[in-house]
Amino acid sequence: MAEAPGTCNSDINKCADRYFCTGRALEQNEKEMPCAKCKDSCLTCAGLNAVVNHCASCKAGEYLSHDNYCRECHADCPSCTGPEQTCDGCKDGFQDTLGECEICPGEDDQENDCVCGTSKHCLDCNPSNMKQCASCQEGYDISSSIPCKNCLPGYVSIAIKDENICVECDNTCRECSGTKTTCTACNDGFILSGNTCTKCLAVTTQICPCGNSLNCTTCNLNNTNACATCKEHYDKTASPPCSKCEPKYFEQNITNGKECTPCRNQCETCMDANKCLTCKNGSFLKEGKCEYCYGGQEIACTCGNSSHCGTCDEKNTSTCLTCMHGFDSSKVGACDTCSEGFFKKVSKDNFTCEPCTTANCGQCFEKKEECTKCVYNMYLNEQKQCQQCAKGDGIPCDCGAVVNCDTCSTIQPSKCGECFPGYVIDKKGSCTLCALNYVQIKDKCVKCGVDNCQTCSADAKTCEKCRNNFIPKDGKCEPCSENGPQCLCGTTVNCSTCKLSDTMKCKSCVEGYQIDSKETCTNCALNYIKIGDKCAKCQVENCATCKLNDTMKCQTCLKGYQIDNTGTCTNCAVGYEKKNGKCEFNCELAVKDGEFCQNGQVIKCGTAGQTVECTCGNIHNCKNCQGSVCSSCMTGYLLASSACNDCDKGYELQDKTCVKSAENQSGMPISTIAGIVGGILVVIGVVSVGLAVYLKKQKKQKKFNSIPTSDNNVEPLSNVLW
Repeated sequence: MAEAPGTCNSDINKCADRYFCTGRALEQNEKEMPCAKCKDSCLTCAGLNAVVNHCASCKAGEYLSHDNYCRECHADCPSCTGPEQTCDGCKDGFQDTLGECEICPGEDDQENDCVCGTSKHCLDCNPSNMKQCASCQEGYDISSSIPCKNCLPGYVSIAIKDENICVECDNTCRECSGTKTTCTACNDGFILSGNTCTKCLAVTTQICPCGNSLNCTTCNLNNTNACATCKEHYDKTASPPCSKCEPKYFEQNITNGKECTPCRNQCETCMDANKCLTCKNGSFLKEGKCEYCYGGQEIACTCGNSSHCGTCDEKNTSTCLTCMHGFDSSKVGACDTCSEGFFKKVSKDNFTCEPCTTANCGQCFEKKEECTKCVYNMYLNEQKQCQQCAKGDGIPCDCGAVVNCDTCSTIQPSKCGECFPGYVIDKKGSCTLCALNYVQIKDKCVKCGVDNCQTCSADAKTCEKCRNNFIPKDGKCEPCSENGPQCLCGTTVNCSTCKLSDTMKCKSCVEGYQIDSKETCTNCALNYIKIGDKCAKCQVENCATCKLNDTMKCQTCLKGYQIDNTGTCTNCAVGYEKKNGKCEFNCELAVKDGEFCQNGQVIKCGTAGQTVECTCGNIHNCKNCQGSVCSSCMTGYLLASSACNDCDKGYELQDKTCVKSAENQSGMPISTIAGIVGGILVVIGVVSVGLAVYLKKQKKQKKFNSIPTSDNNVEPLSNVLW
């Protein structure tokens, strides 16, 4: 049933919704007239003062335009005030940006909330439920019962205007309450003092939070999740740092947490107060306890890194003093071998000493029954059994490290009692051959009767072989001499004398050989060549080396000579001249371009102190040159066109040589000298003129004085003229 439009007049308006009072009805004072229907686009019309077909309000999704018509809002706006994109609210999944609705980007730097139903502080909406947040603005917790309503840890809710806003806590706070500076928990590297977070200090005993690390007192500056320093006696080198106690300490519970407590008794490291893991030097571990070593225990004594110790050295407890049963030492402080009657059984990085099973066996190998060496005064027979030594049986008896022993000493089995023939027992109880210059006579070593002898005759009276640096002569040994025959210097041949400091090397060689860098005489001397295994002398005069296998033709000449086409050395080399049948050096003949001859020596041009001109082709007065081209002149000469013919400034040519001019010799400029000379000449001229006038006057005066006068009052003419 259609809604009744209602009635109205100038005083009464009973129009139904979406109806308005027409102008005609408004003219009636008493009679009520039916109301007219608004345009379809209007939600309501203007009322008593309405103009026909003008809207007063619009439906949802429309806005009232300036011409009073209802027009649709933009598709992204649920409502607007006009024009069409001036939204006064956005749809779910959009954000209001200066009156325009844009799709929410869901980014952390997004300033405006995304519309997701009635939810607040959203960055974007849940695609499956656009009324709910999918992610929150910074500081809000998506996991709360109402997403994005509560603050995340590290943020605090503060009322701003009519809304609670999540504000980040102070940068030292992990959590805060009421205000951003009222801390309830601190960030890594800080500890809570009241409501304030202060930086952790290494001197404090409080635990400093450093991520998930435990027992820290300060955090690593570059990684606050890791400890920089630990609580007392916690191990910084543990993994992770400070998670375990230092060696020699164990962790135990206390009233307000845990602490590291020293291990007890002889424990080096321990699990707890009652269980040792390792022991200190001088003790051994047995059933979790550390007991002092006494030497007879079956468990190795702890002595530093040493193994198989029975007891430790009191002065240096990290080394063995005695070894466990079955073990022995090859060097002081270490039990690194097995005792006699035991064999070494190796396993990984360690070994054990197992007993041999053969009777009187001193050493066996791998298998217990395979004996390789017997105890003292026994020998190993073909059946691998240990048999008693018998005198004269020719079988070496085992007497420790002694060799060539027939039987062992009955007093000290590790020493020989009697040696095989040809050997004697020395002071150490070993069998040795007689020393040099001694011979064995019966069971004694008798000194040779010849000094400096190496091998003596059987009767010790004459020498068969002399010591190095001596030669045999008539059964005696005489010192070698430089010009003598070949001398014995060990295995070195062609020596005439040996080195005193090392008689196995040559000091000088026999004729025809020369000593080399190895101090042997294998190379031929000058003027000798190797023919076979001998050095033969060249027969060519002035020859240094002859041609191979030919002593009559020269290969290279002595210094100053040059070889000719006949293989002789009669001509002088360049720079030499023949004097008295010998080629002697001549500096003037030897000098080349770029050199000069001074005091009989060839010197390179340009050398400091040079006073002689440089040889430079045909150029004279040159001090230095490049090839045959002059590059600088001697003092006083001027270089021009690669020649030194003209004198330099301040020099003049005298007898074909540039010498200092008068100006240079006096030290005064020529103009000054000329001025002085000119002045002297002027003075001389003036004096000469004055003298001439004076002499002339005197002559005239004499002439006039000879004329007689009649009147004594008349002056002489000379006086008048003068």
